[in-house]
Amino acid sequence: MDALYALEDDERAVHALLAIDTPGSPDFDTVETLVAGLPADTDEGLLAELRVAAAVQGPDMEQVTAAVAGLRKALADAEDVRGTSAEDAHQRADLLARALAHNDRHPDERSCPVCEADRVLDGEWAARAAAQISVLRQEAKAADDAHSALRSAVRLLQDLVHRPQRIPAALADPWDAWTACRTVSDPGELVTRAYEAAATLSDACAAVRENAARELEKRDERWRRLVTRLAGWAERARAAKESDPRLRDIRRARAWIKALSSELRERRMEGFAEQSQRIWEKLRQESNRRRHRARAGDPGRDWRPRRPR
Repeated sequence: MDALYALEDDERAVHALLAIDTPGSPDFDTVETLVAGLPADTDEGLLAELRVAAAVQGPDMEQVTAAVAGLRKALADAEDVRGTSAEDAHQRADLLARALAHNDRHPDERSCPVCEADRVLDGEWAARAAAQISVLRQEAKAADDAHSALRSAVRLLQDLVHRPQRIPAALADPWDAWTACRTVSDPGELVTRAYEAAATLSDACAAVRENAARELEKRDERWRRLVTRLAGWAERARAAKESDPRLRDIRRARAWIKALSSELRERRMEGFAEQSQRIWEKLRQESNRRRHRARAGDPGRDWRPRRPR
C-alpha cells in the first residue's frame, strides 16, 4: 500500500488501492485486470487525459497543402473571367433566346416588342442572334466552370476541417481557429486562414503528442515495477482468503486448547495446595507436641518445622 500511495498520481495505482483495501474481501477481479494491463472501466483523470493527448491527430498537412493549392488556382481562374463579358453572358444569351422564341411564335410581327423599332426581327437578325447565342453560351460555360471549380475547391478544403469529441485543453485555441474555417465564406480569406490555422494546429498536436508519450512512458515504467509486486500480493492474498475456513477452525481449536490448559493448570494447583496444607498441618501438630514435652521437662532439642517451599 505504501508503494501504491507513492504512485497515487497514476490512475491505475488508485484503482489498485481501492481494490486491495475493500472492506471484507479484496476485489481480486480488479487487481487481476490491472495486472493484466487492461484499462479499468472507470479509467478517468490524468492518465486518461494523457492517453487522449498521446493519440491526438491534427489536420493532414499534405491534404491541406493540396487543397489550398487547388483553391488558389480556382481563385485565379475565377479572377480571369471577372470583369469580362463572360459574367453577363448568361443574361444576354437568355435575353436573345427569349427574343428568338418570341419571333418564332409571332413570325409576322416585324417590330421589336421592347423598343418598337420597325422591321428589326427579320430572318437576318434571327441568324445573327442564333450565332451570338452560341458564342455567349460558350462564354457563360467558361464562367460557370470557373465558379463551379471555385465552389468545389472551397468545399474540398472545408471538408478537411474536423474536431474530435475529446481534445487536450492545450489544443483548444488552435483547434477553435481551425474549426472556424468551416464558416469562412470568402474564398480569398479562407485560403489564407486555413493554411495558417492548419499549420499551427499540426505543430501544436505534435508537441502535445510527444509530451504525453514521454509522460506515459515514465508512468508505465514505474507501474511495471510495481505491478509485479501487486501480482505477488494478489496470489498470496487469494490463497489466504481461500484458507479462511481453516483459519477459523484453527482459531477455535487454539481457544479451546488455551481454555483446557488453564483448567488443567488450575486443577493441578488445587491438588498441590491440598497436599501442602496437609503437610503443614502435620508439621504444626508435631511442633506443638514437642513444645508440650519441653515444658514437661523433656530435654529434647528444640525442633521447629520449616515452612515448605
